[in-house]
Order: sequence, then C-alpha cells, then structure tokens
Amino acid sequence: MILRSRKEAKLISMAMSCEPLIISKNWCNVANVKAGDTSASFLFDLRNVLKNPGKQAELFANIAIVVVAVLLGVVLVKNYLLNNSGTPHKQLMPGTKVDLANVDWRNNGQTLLLVVQKGCHYCSESAAFYQELANKTGKPETAKLIALLPQDIDEGVAYLTSLGVSVGDVRKASPRSLGVEGTPTLLLVDSQGKVTDVWVGKLPPEKEAEVFDKAGIPKGLKGAT
Repeated sequence: MILRSRKEAKLISMAMSCEPLIISKNWCNVANVKAGDTSASFLFDLRNVLKNPGKQAELFANIAIVVVAVLLGVVLVKNYLLNNSGTPHKQLMPGTKVDLANVDWRNNGQTLLLVVQKGCHYCSESAAFYQELANKTGKPETAKLIALLPQDIDEGVAYLTSLGVSVGDVRKASPRSLGVEGTPTLLLVDSQGKVTDVWVGKLPPEKEAEVFDKAGIPKGLKGAT
C-alpha cells in the first residue's frame, strides 16, 4: 500500500497498536484501509470510548437497550401475533383426551368445541360459519356444540350474541388449559372425550365443509334454515 503522507502512516501505526484483549485483530487490521476511509476514524472513536469509563458505560447501556428491545419484540410476536393470528405454534393433536369437566362425552356421541375469545378478529370474521354451526348442531344425528371462551360466561355470551351466534352451552375456559395455543380453534371430540379432528383459524370453504361432514351434518342441511 502506498501512503500519501506521514500523517496517514502514523494513523495506521496507531491502529495496529490497539490491545487484542479489547478489540479483536480483525478490527485492528487496517492493511486495507485506504487514505480517508471512514472506518479508520470509526476505529479510533471506538478506542476512545473503550478508554473512557463514562463513555464505556454509556456504550454498554445502549447495547443492553437494543438487546432488551429485540427480546421484547420476540415475546410480542410469539405471544400476541402468533396466538391471535389463527396459526398457533403448537396445537392440540388428535388422540389427546380433553380435560373439560361436566361433559357427558358418551351421551353426546360427538362434541364440537368452539374455542374463541373476545377481541380475536379471525373469530369475528368467521361469524357466518359459526352461526350456521350453531343452527345445525345439537340434533340427534349431529355433534353437540360447546363454546369455550377465556372471558366470564356473561361476557362470552354477550360476545357471541354480538356475532349472531346462539350457543346453548357457553363456558369459561382458558384455551391453554385445553392445549389450545390460539383462537379460533374447533375441536371435534369423540364419545371417549378424545380429540379426533382439529381446525385452526379462519377456515376456507373446503375446510368449513369438512367440519360439517365430520360433525354429522348432512350436506342438504347446510343451506337449510
């Protein structure tokens, strides 16, 4: 490398003398630094910060703030966006026994658990589908519908009513107590209290049809009033 002045030579000589325990050799290597390169200026600014206890504390505090902000962002994405997007990261699997008191699984034959919550926009957007489910289930040949919400029962009933969904059996239950990580979720449970099918989120028409079929609602009844 050809140096243009003694000043530049002195700059590089000072950079090469930085302590390896404080700054790595890669940071100290300025063999490829061209005259006037701002990276050299940055290097010496950093060395000055590290030699000044006050500035050092400020640097570490700023780094800590960035790390905390990143961690908070991860927590928010995990607990809010994923859990309310209709696409939970971990979902109850078929074959799992449902822990829900005072349900006569055997007498019901099949039970359809509608797990929703107030403030879930995918739940609200699925209102027409839930209205039809509520109207067509509960007959002898169909599954019984139970709505489960984390809110108090009165608040849950009011929310369902605001959607035009009339369910005879509304209960307070935390989704996670059921093994459900997000809403809306539909669980079809057999006479042994075991999950046979799981549907998550706002369903496309073909999945809605699948729910009707597996819940024992004949196709001719879906459009009936």
